[in-house]
Amino acid sequence: MSCTFDIKNLLIFTGGVDGTLVGWNFETQFPRWSMHEWDETCTSATYITDSKSVDGLLVMDFKRLLISMSADQKLRFWDLNDLQSMKPPIFWMTAGH
Repeated sequence: MSCTFDIKNLLIFTGGVDGTLVGWNFETQFPRWSMHEWDETCTSATYITDSKSVDGLLVMDFKRLLISMSADQKLRFWDLNDLQSMKPPIFWMTAGH
């Protein structure tokens, strides 16, 4: 669904329809981090409001943040200085649209 590149960590982040957010090592092409577990609400009848589908990604290099934009109308902020698998976002907010 989406991807962005983090030049400092040499990672390509991809976001999937099932809510998975993965950081891929640019040089080895293997996954290095998984930031968002699969969420079965992506197949629910209320897909748009329940889904965690990652529809957009942005790296804020000067603040070292990864921002994921999801179909559940939330922006999630991930700390790129402290990447650990399955670590929750440091902040989230509802966009309302």
